[in-house]
Amino acid sequence: MTKKKEIDDEVLEKLQVIDEDIDSCMAQLKLFSANFNLDHLETLGPLDQAKIHLTSCYSLISLFWIYLKLNGRNPSNHPIKKEKERLRKYMDRVEEIETGKTKPPLKVDQTAVKRYLSEQKKLQMVYKDRC
Repeated sequence: MTKKKEIDDEVLEKLQVIDEDIDSCMAQLKLFSANFNLDHLETLGPLDQAKIHLTSCYSLISLFWIYLKLNGRNPSNHPIKKEKERLRKYMDRVEEIETGKTKPPLKVDQTAVKRYLSEQKKLQMVYKDRC
């Protein structure tokens, strides 16, 4: 019976921590919504605006993910997973732009282009001769 009481105490402690975290999260959300001002957002540059929008969306999706987990549902099988992955790609792209680590531009194979153009010229000449 003591083992059951220990397990119950552990579960109760974990639930209390979760409850405190939820209360803290709710306080932060209230603070965010109270201080969120669209007029201020318009004064920021496009990169900062994108970061704010992406962070807000990702935070809400993460909260919904937690909600699903707490209700015993598997978020991996929910459409929210695709949305979270999509936002993560956008966040990575913003980070690439911000740090200047954009992907190198595609390189054109010069010899292939020359071969293609010479073939096209030959085909045009053959076509003109037939017409």
